[in-house]
Amino acid sequence: MCAGVLGVCLGYGYLDVVQLTDSAWYGTFQGLFVNPMSTWKSEKLATVLIVVGVAAWIPYFILKFLLGQEITVYLFLAVHLSGVVPGALLRRWDLILLGWRRLRSR
Repeated sequence: MCAGVLGVCLGYGYLDVVQLTDSAWYGTFQGLFVNPMSTWKSEKLATVLIVVGVAAWIPYFILKFLLGQEITVYLFLAVHLSGVVPGALLRRWDLILLGWRRLRSR
């Protein structure tokens, strides 16, 4: 079963072959990271999420200041936070994992 999961991961490009052989040499899979292509995709997705979250304020400012309507900020804040927070976490996920591994190793 483990060989099947690793084969699927290698086939889809989630794991790098060099990292797999190095970690298999030591008998552990704790040193595996995603390959640069999937890291590039996650950074791109993170950037899109952050841009959408920040762009949520454009209609708010148009409605509030240009048209002078009384609107609440809660809907725009929810859209902003639902884009910016996951985008920021996704962009720095490697640093979050590194910090988590350092805390667990103590």
